[in-house]
Amino acid sequence: LLKAEADDITRVSLRSKGIDVNVVASHFGGGGHIRAAGCTINLPLEEAKQALIEVI
Repeated sequence: LLKAEADDITRVSLRSKGIDVNVVASHFGGGGHIRAAGCTINLPLEEAKQALIEVI
């Protein structure tokens, strides 16, 4: 789940049954658990989406 907080801030909530989303979130300075994690990305929504796809 991605939510635009401002023009250049996107909040991200990650859930998964197959991959360690904590690793993905930690790449952006966030954290959590293996199956549930979150982070804030200092990019507009579409750019944040692409950055997440590249990391996954």
